Amino acid sequence: MFDPNANAAPFNKMPLAVLVVIALVGGMELIIQGAESGIIRGQDGMGLRTNWAQFLGFSLSIYEPMWITKSYDLIEIYRLFTFGFIQHSLSTALVALAIFAALGKYVAENFGQLCFLLLTFVAPIIGLLVYIALIPSASLIIGLFPAVFAMVGGFTCRQIDVRRETGEALLPAFTLIGFFMAVQLFFFVAFDGSFEWVAHFFAFVVGFTIANFFGPLGRSRRNSMIRVLRNR
Repeated sequence: MFDPNANAAPFNKMPLAVLVVIALVGGMELIIQGAESGIIRGQDGMGLRTNWAQFLGFSLSIYEPMWITKSYDLIEIYRLFTFGFIQHSLSTALVALAIFAALGKYVAENFGQLCFLLLTFVAPIIGLLVYIALIPSASLIIGLFPAVFAMVGGFTCRQIDVRRETGEALLPAFTLIGFFMAVQLFFFVAFDGSFEWVAHFFAFVVGFTIANFFGPLGRSRRNSMIRVLRNR
């Protein structure tokens, strides 16, 4: 399974892009906790998380009228890039940030910071769009977990490459995603959870695909694809 100490380095050697994302998500959670505890005073202290979720989160109720009337407000597109910065609760924020930091560092060091940013933003967006296409009744969507699952996709891709180089079996490379999806499905069945696991799974798939073209073997894969396309 995933070893958070693999390729480990001191926290101050965390890639800059990873630090920035962690600082943004963690900083927002700190402000919310400060407001809810009364340290940061304001009229909407207790409702700050809800207000920010409404402002940053993605909801079909905002976009459906646009699709019906064919009148699009491009300003609302920002929600596709911000829904991951606000979390459901302190506990989910801590869990998501811990996993994201470990996997994000691994991805950035093995694939580069550009690939890390693509997995942080592009893969969750595509996972979200697939989710709302399959689950039209999707409610307000927030949270970092789609990005976490995209990082799992990058981690899995690298594990497969390493195992191919050493001649090991490939199936164990999928242990981490298997574990995470099993946990998601358990909560979905046992506690009547939401279908957000669909967005998480497709974020993993897209993250895995992106990593395939940006990893150490990515250039050869891109060249092979170009040759195939040219020969058609």
